[in-house]
Amino acid sequence: GARGDFYKTLALDCSKAQIAIDMHLFAGANQFADVATLGTLPRITGGELHHWSALADGARDVRAVRAAVLRKAMRETGWEAVMRVRCSKGVSVDAYHGHFFVRSHDLLALPAADADKAYAVQLQVDDLKHARTASVQAALLYTNTRGERRIRVLTVCAPVVSTLGPLFQHADCDAVVNLTAKMAVAKALQSRLADAREALVNKCIDVLAVYRRGFAAASTPATQLVLPDSLKLLPLCTLGLIKNAIFRAGGDVDADRRAALMAVLRTAPTHVTRRFVHPRMWPLAELAALPAA
Repeated sequence: GARGDFYKTLALDCSKAQIAIDMHLFAGANQFADVATLGTLPRITGGELHHWSALADGARDVRAVRAAVLRKAMRETGWEAVMRVRCSKGVSVDAYHGHFFVRSHDLLALPAADADKAYAVQLQVDDLKHARTASVQAALLYTNTRGERRIRVLTVCAPVVSTLGPLFQHADCDAVVNLTAKMAVAKALQSRLADAREALVNKCIDVLAVYRRGFAAASTPATQLVLPDSLKLLPLCTLGLIKNAIFRAGGDVDADRRAALMAVLRTAPTHVTRRFVHPRMWPLAELAALPAA
């Protein structure tokens, strides 16, 4: 609507002026803050969104807010940044995920790029039949806190293989989960949450089906799950994503909380995604031996 257009225009103007917007939204219990609309500002300007809802424990909540603000002030940050991703012949960029504005098809405008954010790039393989290697390069041009203009270049050159064995052997489960989660967020925003859940399940099934067809023994029962060692946790993480507050069905998650969590997941590095979808567990028997706080 008109309100959403206003915030989008404001965000684009801020991005042009190299202004990044970090938002701390405070709301009482059952109070609607319209996070989905206001979140346009940090999403386009490379900022960050925090949604503090129904703060009840004064001392604990003050510590949490204080820690978040101090982290913003003290973390390493690059200013007035632009990032470009280049690929060798036969590979192209299909989509970007994160908080930024796409100034052109391969140039991302980042008024602020800090140490806590990750940017995901979805690649498409066009034709590598005669290639021996495939290269991807990301270049980040930014100004550091001392006012020095710097460029950071990351280059990956991977061998092209004719079989899927090495691909499954060296697959990074955390990276796979991180990218599929960001793709699911984009799917949910473009269509429905049900479509995003279905896409997550289908991605997991497709990966395991390809592995089973190529590597399962002929005597393997049809009901037995066959997994590569590198992706043994993929079904568990997919289930964790589906049950996460972002994607799960039902009315127990309000719109503000869901939108705020989507903003977190869009910029989350792999180690944050792991904690986001997989529960952290501690043996209770060992806690009794620890000294009291």
